[in-house]
Amino acid sequence: MTLTRALWILLVCYHGAVLYTDAAATNKGCNSATECLDNECCVSIYQPLGRRQLHGHYSGHCVPMGMDGDGCLVKTRNATTRPLDVVLSCPCTPGLYCHGDHLYVVPLGEQGHCTSP
Repeated sequence: MTLTRALWILLVCYHGAVLYTDAAATNKGCNSATECLDNECCVSIYQPLGRRQLHGHYSGHCVPMGMDGDGCLVKTRNATTRPLDVVLSCPCTPGLYCHGDHLYVVPLGEQGHCTSP
């Protein structure tokens, strides 16, 4: 193996490790919102598709609450505080609400986006 090829392989491996570390830092595992920052909720890593066992220690990851224009589930439109349990989608940040986009995803319900009242 030439030195150039060895350096190329080392460089690719290094960048892969950096990307993996950055992704892990922004997707902290959680079992409830109390393990997340104050502006985050704990979102399930599995979309419900019937009965499914959770694999691994954590059942969710920390996600920021919805800001203006972010996606949301309409059924959470009236949430005024962050949910403490593991949820399927973070509600909008207090002061915003989830406006329906008339797009339904089974079994989650109507999809929407966070907007001002």
